[in-house]
Amino acid sequence: MADNKTTIFDFFNYRILSFYNEIKLLKAGKMPPPRMAILHLTSGCNHNCEGCDYRIQNKVKKILTPEQNDYIISQLIEAGVEAVEFAGGGEPLIDPYVPAMLYKLKAHGLATDVLTNGGLMFGKTLEAIIDCCSFIRISLEAGSNEIFQKVKQIDNPKEFPKIINNIREAIRLKKEKNKTLNINIKFTVGKKNYQDMENAIQLAASLGVDSIQFKLYENAPGVQLTPGEAAAVAVKLKKLKDKYQGEVRIIGNLIKTAIYHQCWLCSFYTVIDVWGNIYLCSYYHHRPDAHKIGNIFEKSFKEIWGSEKHWTAIKNIDIKKCNLYDCRFHFYNAFWDKIIDENSDDLKFI
Repeated sequence: MADNKTTIFDFFNYRILSFYNEIKLLKAGKMPPPRMAILHLTSGCNHNCEGCDYRIQNKVKKILTPEQNDYIISQLIEAGVEAVEFAGGGEPLIDPYVPAMLYKLKAHGLATDVLTNGGLMFGKTLEAIIDCCSFIRISLEAGSNEIFQKVKQIDNPKEFPKIINNIREAIRLKKEKNKTLNINIKFTVGKKNYQDMENAIQLAASLGVDSIQFKLYENAPGVQLTPGEAAAVAVKLKKLKDKYQGEVRIIGNLIKTAIYHQCWLCSFYTVIDVWGNIYLCSYYHHRPDAHKIGNIFEKSFKEIWGSEKHWTAIKNIDIKKCNLYDCRFHFYNAFWDKIIDENSDDLKFI
């Protein structure tokens, strides 16, 4: 059973308050340095998940070289980035240079986390993750082998139990090394796996992970739930939260969010794909031209960040396209709009 004591993760919805000084810079017309960078190390993947946002992009297989990785990391450190997340694109742990990058970033005082499908999370790679990361999320999308094979479109019946064993080993190493990183399972809910949610919660509780997160498949025809189905499944999830309260932390409510005004929070982080393209946010793949602000292999990061092209891209964000996804920044934007207004002095006091 996971330890359900209150942690920093219980206050994630209020993280935006820590960006008070950056917000003041933005209001003064100045671009703050990004706090976080999301880095796509490869366009390859060892799974074939239905509804993958990067399926079309990842038809061209590429992996960053160690030299390219070193260059990007050095640029981010110089720019003042405080945290780096390895994510997709493809499966980041395909890159054998991940352990070296994690230790290098830790040596420079940067926080790191990894979003992975868990299939390659073992050996020196797993040890580096446990030693260096503050957070790891495993995209399991199922609570049983049968459903796992359907949603991952994998015929190998050994892949699911292998990932479960990798998670067990991660938890064992975390305890052995007395680390505090958060180990999370992600479950993206769609037509083929919604009936497996309770199995996934039971599995998460038995493994002793820190949390399990539920989200909806979006913009995935034939995979995503209809609005009516999603509403019914959201009710089911609420009942499961009540049922398993105290056994494992369950995150998400499957209720779609929306943004109604200009998004500025993409000014606090950056996304760099495997080709070196820099984008405004993670949801760039259905509007890459509008969201691309430069290429780190053509200009330095400092030349791109805060450039005229960067400001123009932010001001021209189409929020209708933002609302195609349940973006985590929707809440933060609304929170900011209500609490951090330009006429308030309240946040200057403790």
